[in-house]
Amino acid sequence: MFDSLHDKLTQQFPKWGKACWKNVLALSLGIIQKGTVCLNKVKDCIGSILENQSTSASGHYKRLTRIFTEYSDTHLWSDLLQLSAMHMHKGGDFLMVDGTS
Repeated sequence: MFDSLHDKLTQQFPKWGKACWKNVLALSLGIIQKGTVCLNKVKDCIGSILENQSTSASGHYKRLTRIFTEYSDTHLWSDLLQLSAMHMHKGGDFLMVDGTS
């Protein structure tokens, strides 16, 4: 599902592997689809995003929590911010999601 985007991200940030980008993109799309950052709710749509219905919801939840445990001490998050900033400078329309009231 993410092959073309994987290739672009891997070219821009080669130090992060394809599995890393697959997980981060699945997490991002899950957050958008569910409209929440609650991993307990996001886990329910990960199977359809990754086209992997055979894995249990608890397995998808473990995948999501592993993203944070594996990459929390790395520069992945600053690279994601850099990537976002690069694309914002290209122009276009943006959707801002803000949970404050």
